[in-house]
Amino acid sequence: MKKDSRSSHRFDPQVPRFLIFGDADRQEFRLWWENLPENVRERGIFAENRLPADLCTSSVSEYSADVHDPAVSADVHDPTVSADVHDPAVSADVHDPAVSTNVHETPDPDFLVLLRSWSGEFSDSWVLELQKKFPLAPILAVLGSWCEGEARTGTPLAGVHSMLWYDFAAMAPLECFAFEKGWASIWSLPVTVLPEERAIFELKREEKWKLFRNVSSTVPNANTKNSPALRPLRFLIESEDFDQFVFLRDLCLRSDWKGRTAEVFGSWLGKEDGIPGNTDSEAEAVADFLLFDFPDFSEAAVAHFHALKARNPEAVPIAFTEFPRPDEWHFLWKENVQIFPKPFRIADFLFFCLNRLS
Repeated sequence: MKKDSRSSHRFDPQVPRFLIFGDADRQEFRLWWENLPENVRERGIFAENRLPADLCTSSVSEYSADVHDPAVSADVHDPTVSADVHDPAVSADVHDPAVSTNVHETPDPDFLVLLRSWSGEFSDSWVLELQKKFPLAPILAVLGSWCEGEARTGTPLAGVHSMLWYDFAAMAPLECFAFEKGWASIWSLPVTVLPEERAIFELKREEKWKLFRNVSSTVPNANTKNSPALRPLRFLIESEDFDQFVFLRDLCLRSDWKGRTAEVFGSWLGKEDGIPGNTDSEAEAVADFLLFDFPDFSEAAVAHFHALKARNPEAVPIAFTEFPRPDEWHFLWKENVQIFPKPFRIADFLFFCLNRLS
């Protein structure tokens, strides 16, 4: 029998495996799932058959968790039975009969993910039982839109890393890459770590990443002897906020692009003292990246964004937005726009741009 080519990749121990609990059919969690790296989605394990059928592939496993909570437990006690499904309308192998749901055949997860639709959906006692069952797996709580103010008005779960769904989506490519390369993930840090310690951790990991990309990246290095002459990278930045424009400009000009210089274009250039630049429309037409800071999602802002995209068809579009709603995220995602919720990590921005260059 011919071996399934997906099997060796699906069980590659280097790619992080998520065991996911919660309602994956909510719009924000569907977007969260679709924005994860493809190799991570292939190894996703959804507890209790909670993955919507239209998002499921034959590479996605299902898992029945033997934890003491009637809302999520599949009560798997017989090793010969893969799952005791309480809903007769749902079959344990409804998505793909070739995918096993036997708890004894499922590898231990690297991370436990709780999709929190509302505050109080998962109890601290249930999380404690989950920690006892998987003592080595960090727990990540992905907060839906109804949990955005939980730190002020709700009760955050104890002992977990909590992050909003759109922040997780922006962080996932770099964190999964770091895990795959055998580096520590920020999600693996103790939940009691101080902000200063997190910053030190990220700085040290940044040094590893710089060394890695300088050695193995396919991006040509302009500093290499006998390397072909490369024109500067061109960033077209559009923001109504002057301070935000200056921040993005400095980020582009001061970052390491493997020896290549950077040029910045934008509507603010030449309007303020000390902000030199070129606003020539011909230069804009060959922009490599279009950085658009959305003040809101009004018709005027969307029309302006579309106009800039039309004038720069070869530029990689990147949107910066505060508290993106699921429909706004979906709108940008359909147009192949990379989204960074504000505030964002500089490392995530650089990781995305360098990957696109390669």
